[in-house]
Amino acid sequence: SFARGGIYLAEAFGLKGELFFGSESGDIAGLTEVAGILLSEEFRCKLAEELAVSKRTFAKTREKVVTDMVGRKYGALLASPNNILGIEYIKAIMSLKSGIIPRTINRIGAGHDRAAELGEIMSAGELREIIKTGGDISDKLPAESAEVYAHALKDGEAPVLIESLEKAILYKLRTMTAQDFAALPDISEGLESRLCAAARKAASLYELYSLCKTKRYTLARIRRLVLCAFLGVTAKLPENPPYVRILGMDKTGEEIIRKAEFKLPLLVKAKDYAAFGDSVREVFELEARADDVYALMMPKPQECGLDYTKKVVKYD
Repeated sequence: SFARGGIYLAEAFGLKGELFFGSESGDIAGLTEVAGILLSEEFRCKLAEELAVSKRTFAKTREKVVTDMVGRKYGALLASPNNILGIEYIKAIMSLKSGIIPRTINRIGAGHDRAAELGEIMSAGELREIIKTGGDISDKLPAESAEVYAHALKDGEAPVLIESLEKAILYKLRTMTAQDFAALPDISEGLESRLCAAARKAASLYELYSLCKTKRYTLARIRRLVLCAFLGVTAKLPENPPYVRILGMDKTGEEIIRKAEFKLPLLVKAKDYAAFGDSVREVFELEARADDVYALMMPKPQECGLDYTKKVVKYD
């Protein structure tokens, strides 16, 4: 959904161009080959058969099916997170019949699920763990990133940790019924009952995740569902973004916007959203509410309604 949304928005500009993304393999031909396989009818049928009997996660089952079909070389590409996201970008380009050309850059440094070795670039996940324990990451970032982070710390805008709203999230989930959980995106196989039962028992987010996680349900999936439940994101929302929203631009961005022939409603000023249909209004208002929650999680909480008052950021 994330990948398709990104490509859908890029396509909405009505311009030709290239999409650059990082991947562990750096192999655009291999990633494109796998994307085509995942879109094939043969793969869909074999995946459905395997899922009916497999106790693996969806991702592991998908990897196995591709390996069985075309060999370990291609199946292995589905074992790494940035490869997977890149493949999803290419799938979206193919399914939307977009003219965007995919390109990949070889990702270097530690993987997202392991600690960096001596002299190796740390992953974002490892940096977040250091932040959670009160550690200093300023010497572990590129100079430009360190400067941005220092300003955010000084202004009370960082770090933003979901644990700061732990009890609020648990409260929200405890008020939900199994039917409410069933309305969430990516719910299947009775997972709504498992979430509902865990929400009534858990005294912390960690305990909630632990009660829900199994070999079939990954931690990442459970976290997404919990956040969707808390923010009110449901499966009935539009599959694709219903508008393009401009948050900021530099001179190049301004030139791109001038050249664009937008295929979706364009929101530059927040008040623009009210002029469009229900889907635009529903998504924008949900986005604004989510940002209000985010503002509350900052060390120096910000006021509500910033989506309606903040101006587009312009850089020289």
